[in-house]
Amino acid sequence: FDLDGRRWLVSKLTNHALFPLKAGSLKIGSMSIGFSGPGYSNSPQGLLRKSAPLTIEVVEPPLKGRPPGYHIGDVGDYTLKAQVEPREVPINGSISVIAKLEGTGNLPFTLLVPEQNGVHFLEPQLVEQIAPRRGKVQGFRTFTYVVELTRPGDIDLGEITLPYYDAKARAYGIARASLGKVKVTGSAPAPAASSGSNAASSGPKLAKLLEPARKMGPNAGARTIYLPSRIGYWLLLFALPLSAVLGFALSDLTRLLRRRLSERRGSLAATLDEALTRLGAATSSGDIAASASAAEKVLFLAIERATGLKARGVLKAELASTLTRHEIPTQLAEQATRLLSRCDELRFAGEALDLPSFGAEVREISQKLGQRKMATNPGGAP
Repeated sequence: FDLDGRRWLVSKLTNHALFPLKAGSLKIGSMSIGFSGPGYSNSPQGLLRKSAPLTIEVVEPPLKGRPPGYHIGDVGDYTLKAQVEPREVPINGSISVIAKLEGTGNLPFTLLVPEQNGVHFLEPQLVEQIAPRRGKVQGFRTFTYVVELTRPGDIDLGEITLPYYDAKARAYGIARASLGKVKVTGSAPAPAASSGSNAASSGPKLAKLLEPARKMGPNAGARTIYLPSRIGYWLLLFALPLSAVLGFALSDLTRLLRRRLSERRGSLAATLDEALTRLGAATSSGDIAASASAAEKVLFLAIERATGLKARGVLKAELASTLTRHEIPTQLAEQATRLLSRCDELRFAGEALDLPSFGAEVREISQKLGQRKMATNPGGAP
C-alpha cells in the first residue's frame, strides 16, 4: 500500500499486548528486524530495519462511580465463578475455595476476599491461560485458596469480588462469586475454670470486719461501724471475687492470643521461605513473569509479617506512607514500594534485566523488613 507517497510491502510478523501502568504521554520505542543472507549487508545484523517510535495518551478511569477496592489497571470485562469443597469440616479444619476469573483485558493477579472473625484465607495458588485472540487479550486465571476455619457453627463465607472498569461500556462493574455457607462442627475450647480459692480467702477478712462488739457499754455504739451502710463495704465485697475471675479470664485470653499469633507468624514465615525459594528458581531460569510474581509475593508476605498489614489491599500510591505509619523507616518503605511497582512493570512489559540482581534486591528488602520486626519485638512476644 501507499503511505506518505511511498509504497510499502507489509507482512505481519508478531503480535504483542501492551498494558499501560500509568497515565500520561507514554512512548513506545521502535522495533527492529534484521535480514541476513546473500545480497544483504555483511554486518552481523544483516539488513536492519526499524519502525518509528509511537506515543500514546493514557488517562485514568473516571473518579465518579469508582467502587471501593478498585485498583488502577483492572480494565476489561470479567466474570467470576467459585467452588467450595467440602461444605462441612471440624473446627480448626480447612476448606478449598477455587475462584475462576474469565474475560478480556488485563486479568488481575489478586481478588478481594471476605474478611471475618474465624475465617482466614491463605495466599492463593494461580493457574492461568491468557493469550491474544482476534485482536483481544482474553483467557482465564484460577485462584486456589486454602481457608482456615477456627469458629464453630454455620458460617456464611460471603463473596469474592473484583471491581473493574469496562472501557468499551465506559462504566465500572463488579465481578462477584458467592461462596455460600459451610458448617464447622465441634465447639470452641472452653475457657479455663476460674479458681474460687482466692475469692474464698477473702472470707475471713470480711468476717473480721463484721465481728460484733465483744462488750456492751455506753461507748460501744461510738466504736461500732455499721459497714453495710458504707459503699466501700459493697465495693470490697464484690470487687475481690470479680477481680479474681477477671484476672484468670484475662490470663487465659492473653495465652490464647499469644498462641494464635505465634501460629500465624509461623505460617507466614513458612510461606515466605517457600516464596523465596520460588523466587530463586525463577530468577535462575530467566523467567521474567514468574520472577515478578514470586518477588511480589515475597514482598507482600514480608510486609505482613513485619507489620500485620495486608498490603495487597493498599493502593501503590499510598503504600509508602502507610508503611511509615506502621513504624517502617521511610527509606525502607519507599524501596519496598518501588520494587512492587517494578514487579508490575516486569510482568506486563517483560523488559530484559539482570534477574539475579533483581532477586537479590528483593531478598535484601525482605531481610530488612524481618530485622525491623525483630527490632520492634525483640522478645518474640506479641
